[in-house]
Amino acid sequence: MPTDHEAIANTVAAIYGGSRLSSLVNQSSLHQKLPSKEATEYLQALTESAHKGTESRPYDSVLVGQSSEADGYGDVSFWIGPGRYGSGNETEVLKALGLSSDWALERKIRPLELSSSTHLPTFLIGADDDEAVSPLVGLLKKLNDVYAFTSESEIRDGPAVLYILLGRFGDEGWAGLVSVGIVS
Repeated sequence: MPTDHEAIANTVAAIYGGSRLSSLVNQSSLHQKLPSKEATEYLQALTESAHKGTESRPYDSVLVGQSSEADGYGDVSFWIGPGRYGSGNETEVLKALGLSSDWALERKIRPLELSSSTHLPTFLIGADDDEAVSPLVGLLKKLNDVYAFTSESEIRDGPAVLYILLGRFGDEGWAGLVSVGIVS
């Protein structure tokens, strides 16, 4: 299994590719309202707790779980700020993340069912009772209007599914986790 940093780097590289990442960072810093210190600390804790939640499990992402055919991709927190990003606006979420091409085709976007008790995907077996996941669950409960969806596309490793879970962080804006799963 990769280290936390490798899993995060793998996810970012799979979603954006190396050359597009620097242009995305430059674009988003011009157009996005930066999060407060509280939100920034929340995002850091969200990524860290997601990775700690996988330490005792045979996969690297709590969003993807055992549904990926390959490991090596971790959960990465994101901030897209204020806007109309609630359920039904998945294409806008993908655009705000700089993913308006293949990932944002509506025919490829599907809702992802979440547990009402954990706000994690329902296919994660045993998440309700897992002490390693409880800090993440506590952080996810700080979000309002939580929902998740997937989107399919191709990455360098082949067919992939992007997993996105997000919600409103107070009145500041939208935050969440993103990861990648490999499918055949």
